[in-house]
Amino acid sequence: MKIQNEMLKALLREAVITVRENYRDRIVVIYHNDADGISSGYILKTALMRAGFQTEIFCLEKLYPEALKVLFQKKGVFIIGDLGSAFTKLLSHNNFHHNQIIILDHHQVLHETSDEKILLVNPEKCGYSGSTDISGAGVCYLFALELDPDNYDLCPIAMVGNSELPGTFQSLSREILNSGIMSGVIRDDETSDEGSYEILLPDKEWYSLPEIFKVSDTLGTIGYYQEGFNSGIELFEFGYTEALRCFYRKLDSEKNECFQRALACIEKNGYKNGADLIWFDAKDIFAGMGNKVIGLFLSEWKKMLPENLCVYILGMMNLEKEIPGIGVIAHENKKVSGRLSERMQKMVLADRMLPLSEIFAKAAASVGGFGDGHKVASSAVIPRNKILGFVRFSEKMIKDFEER
Repeated sequence: MKIQNEMLKALLREAVITVRENYRDRIVVIYHNDADGISSGYILKTALMRAGFQTEIFCLEKLYPEALKVLFQKKGVFIIGDLGSAFTKLLSHNNFHHNQIIILDHHQVLHETSDEKILLVNPEKCGYSGSTDISGAGVCYLFALELDPDNYDLCPIAMVGNSELPGTFQSLSREILNSGIMSGVIRDDETSDEGSYEILLPDKEWYSLPEIFKVSDTLGTIGYYQEGFNSGIELFEFGYTEALRCFYRKLDSEKNECFQRALACIEKNGYKNGADLIWFDAKDIFAGMGNKVIGLFLSEWKKMLPENLCVYILGMMNLEKEIPGIGVIAHENKKVSGRLSERMQKMVLADRMLPLSEIFAKAAASVGGFGDGHKVASSAVIPRNKILGFVRFSEKMIKDFEER
């Protein structure tokens, strides 16, 4: 696969050179816990180990400052996949050993960094959209190809991450898809609708791309506190074994039960109405599950809302006090996720309303939290006692934008 964009080619080349020049005894890979993030983690781990680098991997739901303080006690090159574009200041602040940090991401870039120890590789800096053109795993795959063209066999894993993008594959994700088809590791799924594909995993078996996306996403998000992210890596390494099928079915059943509980709670108690937004606090309904579950719930809930609604949709849940692989951290936080009604989504994409990513980043910061994401889907971590402050700040941002 040949990249035509010279700026992106230069960034990828710089990332590889930076790894080779700064490597001493370890590379620490940090990756997100959804399907895109786990795909990113697997691609990075595999490509770096093939190249002879000693690698440690850690799966994080968010770049919690408490987690970074623990991880940055290690010395080495840090590569962050599918996370980090909005958090360069946070990374710089906690990088007390002055490690080299490389971010391979597709989330919206809110500000550049002057820290020479941080290299941000994001196609959004090169004229692409991280919301529609390429995923985090796609970026990690382009890095793997720059490291060694023989890593083309990781293309199917990149397409698992790209499957989170809305609509049909386009731009860079389409180029990755086409290169996989030409290489013989992706093929049309003749048993399904037009535009569906099968991917060849390392166990030399063919699998439905949508199925593997759904399975890996469930393993990493719903099963985060049961080390489902490790199961996701196992899925990509050994295929969809019977043990993984049983684990997936268990997690999917638990998720569906909690979704029904949340919907029953809304039906009984209603949801909060604000100016141009509605919100619902699930509190501990999703206890024991990864925090992306609230975003998954919002995507289902919004399908049941009246079609004429034109609103931002917010959902909240209490966060666990433990980070797998890191330990217990002292905080009382909530995860806030945001989605858009169909009418609002059209307005945001047409730049007639504020993108969620901008609202969440600024509203979260206003109450001592942090947020990031895409124009139409974002998330934030805030103190539990700052819900109203977050909502009110969001409403003010929306109102100020409308009055311009």
